[in-house]
Amino acid sequence: MRTFCARCGRSESPGRPLIQGLCPDCFTTTRRLVQLPERIEVVRCRVCGSLRSRRGRFSKTSLSSYIRDLVEEHMSRGRVAEGINRLAVNKVEIREGVALVTFSGSIGEVTLNQTIRVEVLTKSSMCPECFKQKTRRYEAVIQLRPGNRRATTLVSKIADELSAYPNVVEVEESRSGVDIHIAERSTAVRIVRELESNYVAKVTPTWEGSKYGHRKPRAVFSIRVYSISRGDPVIIQGSRYEIAEATPRSVVLIESGTSRVLNIALNDFWRQNPVFPEES
Repeated sequence: MRTFCARCGRSESPGRPLIQGLCPDCFTTTRRLVQLPERIEVVRCRVCGSLRSRRGRFSKTSLSSYIRDLVEEHMSRGRVAEGINRLAVNKVEIREGVALVTFSGSIGEVTLNQTIRVEVLTKSSMCPECFKQKTRRYEAVIQLRPGNRRATTLVSKIADELSAYPNVVEVEESRSGVDIHIAERSTAVRIVRELESNYVAKVTPTWEGSKYGHRKPRAVFSIRVYSISRGDPVIIQGSRYEIAEATPRSVVLIESGTSRVLNIALNDFWRQNPVFPEES
């Protein structure tokens, strides 16, 4: 028994199967491959342009990627028309407040293509990071200090590089070094780890403010950066040594007068309170 499309009257064939009583052309013309909302509201930070997810977190993603993720979430929830297989998003194009989402799917051996138009309503807001920077609020301070006189230039170089780092609220110079105020504590921890991995540095973490009061305390990371070269003298517990090698992980020392070689992990080296005589 032959069956016909309820809309155009064309008969069903192996290359033109009926989908819910309609041929492929009529189906994609009158019905959607996936049920999407007519309008999507997007919250964008007016300062940095990041977008707020449905879970409330802001991220620096493009509007097309944001729409694609939202559409694929609808697909994963089973909002796909019955009988459609291998449905995928081919392209998302943004045009003057409208998202054109192009899909491809299949029924049997027939491929279906459809572009769905979704209105995009953009609302302006401010993400927490930009708000903290605007109000000069910060959760952490990195106090960069030269460990020896030769490291003064190195500290200035590091501070210049960190000034462009995301979430840096303020860079304050003083006679003793540089204080870097950072909006988020997690960002400060990441910076500290990078400095420990790249420089010979001594890190001392402390807290500023009341830890158990209503006001959230600030993390303070005091970082002394050293510029050490082979042959530099150092005094440990009254004994004099020369630096054979210094890395962010360990220090190799040669004891004066005996030529005894010591390989010490950097943290253990700091625990012995080494003294670097003033450079001549």
